[in-house]
Amino acid sequence: IADYRGAVPPADLSGRLLSLPGVELTTTAGHHCMWPLEVDSTLSRGGAVRWWNGGNLDGWYAQYREKGAIVRQVAHGAGYFAAAGYDPATGLVQDGSPFTWDFNAIEVHNNKGGGGREQLVPIWMSLIAWNHRIAPVAASDSHGRAPEVGSARTYVRVDDGPKLTAEAVAQA
Repeated sequence: IADYRGAVPPADLSGRLLSLPGVELTTTAGHHCMWPLEVDSTLSRGGAVRWWNGGNLDGWYAQYREKGAIVRQVAHGAGYFAAAGYDPATGLVQDGSPFTWDFNAIEVHNNKGGGGREQLVPIWMSLIAWNHRIAPVAASDSHGRAPEVGSARTYVRVDDGPKLTAEAVAQA
């Protein structure tokens, strides 16, 4: 579980930057991002779920929900949906596929260029059509720097208040 909140005050960015502690759950069934979370310094990897010790996606998602994850996201998930045999026409996955419906966000664009959106936007639209309330996000799991104009961004509206929090952003 990564937490960069301690770097914000020394960088003189307090009030302009909010760090949201979270994790990327990397599994044989794709990548999944969970946040906000708290680091447990008494546990290895900050308390991250040890997925390689066995279990399944539903169980791992449940563990992160118990740890406080509000946002549970499929990252760059074209392969995730393909491997599960997701059919946009029916909204169903093949039986026995490593899959969970416990996500509430999906990355529909990652980084510059195509970013997978040609595959991911139709999947997201299908999920919406099949009554899954899924938030679209962009560049939330980019593995490189893309500083040019037009790089993907995700914006959320957060009500005005005295203090911006990870929970307020996650709820938005």
